[in-house]
Amino acid sequence: MSELNVKNLNLSLKNLKFHEDMSEETPCFSADLYEDGKLIAHVRNDGHGGCNRIDAANGLKHKDIGHVCDMDTDCYIMELAEELNFIKKNQGSKFVLKKDGNEYTQKAPKSFAQCKKAPNYKEWLQKKLDTFKKEGYEVLNTNL
Repeated sequence: MSELNVKNLNLSLKNLKFHEDMSEETPCFSADLYEDGKLIAHVRNDGHGGCNRIDAANGLKHKDIGHVCDMDTDCYIMELAEELNFIKKNQGSKFVLKKDGNEYTQKAPKSFAQCKKAPNYKEWLQKKLDTFKKEGYEVLNTNL
């Protein structure tokens, strides 16, 4: 999942840099914030507790992004950053799944780079994706 819909806003993060070693009370990260596919701000958190810092992207003013500068949206941005980091860390050899707001992983037989070399990869993958869907999971991997 790279997008989050909060208050009918279609928000996504790109260019996420997550710094787990610097996270203390909150996640330490920086990213570009997009709304409806358009860059609107740069967001970061120093990981010491407290809110994100949201700076308007080039050409925009604070009044243009004020609608994303509230506590609810701030929490969702932080949640999205954590989810994207979880996906990035785990998707090399695992399916990253979400169900009922919780994230899970399921190990693949090999790394996905190796799996893709198998002649029946597409059929195998489609069967796995269909099974996850039937069980109510959303597959979050971006590398399939």
